Amino acid sequence: HGFQMAVADDAANQLFTRLWSAKALDKTIDLQNGSYGEIGKLYDSVEVSAAVPPFVDASGSGLVLTIGDLMATFKNGGSIVTNVAINAQVELKVATNADGTLRFDVGTPTTYVDVLDDANVDGANQLSNADFEAIASFALSRVIAVGSGSLAAVPLPGVGGVSLQNLTVAEQQGYLVVDGEVQ
Repeated sequence: HGFQMAVADDAANQLFTRLWSAKALDKTIDLQNGSYGEIGKLYDSVEVSAAVPPFVDASGSGLVLTIGDLMATFKNGGSIVTNVAINAQVELKVATNADGTLRFDVGTPTTYVDVLDDANVDGANQLSNADFEAIASFALSRVIAVGSGSLAAVPLPGVGGVSLQNLTVAEQQGYLVVDGEVQ
């Protein structure tokens, strides 16, 4: 009653490259409307764009999503207040929904935020510690949104009317291998 499934990291990378090419990862976010916390008090909007496509790697101890150079331009009105580059890595897992279907899930990302000094900022590009922490918190939430939102589009096989239990996930030569039991 067991099964084993292998998902190539190239499948997810092809999806990410297509999303990136279509500019689906680029977005202007109105920070005045919504629950953006401190970042919404500091800036009116942020323009987010991916300079390179995210990629998935299954050659280490698990599946890892790397998001490199997610550029964020924070604005007040029409003025650019600061520009940052967000880079992150997050572990990916396969989880079971309540109905037994499989889905990708993200772990806690490691996020790096670099303030860009030569980035067409109107005025001084000086951030207080509190401003930087608000931007880092925003960056963390965007990484989770990109990871979980994009990976939700990656189809994982399912079998109608059955439940999958006791899932284990391992990496094997560029593949994510999922073992489990069918009930």
